[in-house]
Amino acid sequence: MLEDYDRSQSTPPLALSIKSFSSGRELILSNFSRDYFVVKLLGSDLSAMKRIDAYIEFAGLVQLLESLAAHERNWAGTAEWCSIENDLCLAFRSDARGHVFIEVKLDKPDDWNLSCEIETELGQLAMIARKARHIYAQIYSS
Repeated sequence: MLEDYDRSQSTPPLALSIKSFSSGRELILSNFSRDYFVVKLLGSDLSAMKRIDAYIEFAGLVQLLESLAAHERNWAGTAEWCSIENDLCLAFRSDARGHVFIEVKLDKPDDWNLSCEIETELGQLAMIARKARHIYAQIYSS
């Protein structure tokens, strides 16, 4: 069963939020520790939350976001990041109009799985990447 989330709560300061400009959906990564973080998917048609074991994998996501943010125009193909247990996968693709589509796959084995798309803009990736780097520096660097 998908877990409910209290939408009245504000996003924590050490959280990475990506809001879709077309669907009203939101992807939030928060509650970071060295070993895990919490992912929340919110929207009028969905609400899910799951703890994701991260260890060092978050560094790979930060690097991917920085790499994608460096593009001034759309890129060819799909860039993907998955958690160590493949219970969270993010696939990024772009179009010639500067839209970035993030396919989010969230899986709780033997219970439920969810797949949806978040649409943002190429110009937003730099801010998202900076926020991810800031979180990484705060939590994972010693």
